Amino acid sequence: MARESRGWFRRKKGRLVFCWNAQNDTTGNIKEVSKVVGPDTLSDSKGWEMVGVLKKEGKIRTDCSASPDTLTFANLASYYFANKKFKKQSTKDLHEQIIGGVCVPRWGDEIAIDIKPVKIKRWLEKVDVEDPTREKYRSVMGTVYTFAQCEGIIPLGLEHTTPCTG
Repeated sequence: MARESRGWFRRKKGRLVFCWNAQNDTTGNIKEVSKVVGPDTLSDSKGWEMVGVLKKEGKIRTDCSASPDTLTFANLASYYFANKKFKKQSTKDLHEQIIGGVCVPRWGDEIAIDIKPVKIKRWLEKVDVEDPTREKYRSVMGTVYTFAQCEGIIPLGLEHTTPCTG
């Protein structure tokens, strides 16, 4: 399925909804914006056609969408929890605990693609926990990056690889 790098679909209340991240011009905060493009029975390919039509008509503006160069780790974490389908509630709870309680307080305001592996490695070495817990922190943080890459939120490629591997 072709996926536009500046948006994604959700099916809600019988409708196909196109969503994207937009940056507020005055505050600089990033928020999710959405527009209904048709009924939820519409295929993704037809949905993308509708998005193209709505963009040409000026009804959808994604030119103010947050670029990977402005997305913080907190933005990625928010997107992750809004879109990830967890098989088990306990996994979601663990990820919320680690991301919300440990990773976002430390990395939340940093531009996600600018976080380098050596910075994470040094931080993890300083965290006062046992090695298995340290590995969970690294793994969960890496999961957020991998999910964002799979969703087209941050680019693929070695220069944007998950900084949590290794």
